[in-house]
Amino acid sequence: MKKIILINCVFWFVYFFTSNAVFAQRMYNYSQFFLNPQLVNPAFTGIDEFTKVTIGHRNQWMGFEGAPVSNYAGVSMRIGRPAPEFVKQYSLRISNPEMYDSLLRTSASKRENLQQGVGGYLTIDKQGPFSQVSGFGNYAIHFEINEKTKLSVGGAVGFYSNRFNMADIRLRNPDSDALYQNLLAGGGRSSFLDSKAGVVLYKENIYLGYAANQLAMIPLGEVADVDFGKTFAHHISGGFKFQSGLRSEMLLSSQIVIADTYNSFWELSAKMRMQDLFWFGTAYRSSNALSFMAGTSIRNQLIFGYSFDQALSNITAYSNGTHEIFLALMLSKRDSRLPFVW
Repeated sequence: MKKIILINCVFWFVYFFTSNAVFAQRMYNYSQFFLNPQLVNPAFTGIDEFTKVTIGHRNQWMGFEGAPVSNYAGVSMRIGRPAPEFVKQYSLRISNPEMYDSLLRTSASKRENLQQGVGGYLTIDKQGPFSQVSGFGNYAIHFEINEKTKLSVGGAVGFYSNRFNMADIRLRNPDSDALYQNLLAGGGRSSFLDSKAGVVLYKENIYLGYAANQLAMIPLGEVADVDFGKTFAHHISGGFKFQSGLRSEMLLSSQIVIADTYNSFWELSAKMRMQDLFWFGTAYRSSNALSFMAGTSIRNQLIFGYSFDQALSNITAYSNGTHEIFLALMLSKRDSRLPFVW
């Protein structure tokens, strides 16, 4: 009996959590989204001058049967020819090294300075009887505004494939529930095409980004009654880096998601990186959750990150918190720098 009650609660939680639409997308809510920010804003694609492959796992509200579980895999790379480096290779040492950069910019055409980013990701989410598989391909162009500032514009096109395991759903009066009957008639399955767009303004120590998510939500086939006009979502993110010691760096960042009632939130975070080897930090989310996170860089090619989220509500008496693990593999690197967003 308790299991049936729990399944019913999960069902209605999913119903409201997906923006008044059982088959609508939920906003991604990873505590370590910064390890691959193209997940929430396609303009971040290719922001690093190397190829980055990322995988992640998030287990939310451990201790609850049917609690949300998310898995993620993605890749992001920059394409396009970098500015020529023959000036640095065959020049004498001078008192003003910044002259090198000005010579490089003079010798390189605007087309050579234009950088492009391509990438994509696949997510698999499951919560109770509901599961969703989504995949997107991203593309971004990075324009050089001046010698220190760049503007990136990106877009993404992809799909959502949703499924309800109808055998796990129990209702008191199923015959009188129109939504349930629509789901049952469709076998609990539905698919959509969707698109996203975003922009990021950034320089060496600061960034500000905006993304519009769920722009299309075009159903493929018959779908239960859904009001997609209410699922349009905005994502705003920003961060500022500064030196806090001889070989340490601080990053203060924030993100705001403006969507429906259940998906909207804001978050503030502070992280410190030590000697480009390891980092740690904390974040507070307006949905009454506090995150603690830490990570390390192995030989400057592999990044490992772990976070633990603790709800600041009565649910803590029943849940063991949320655990999240991310791995990022950095390929084709020409220097020792870590990802721009960390």
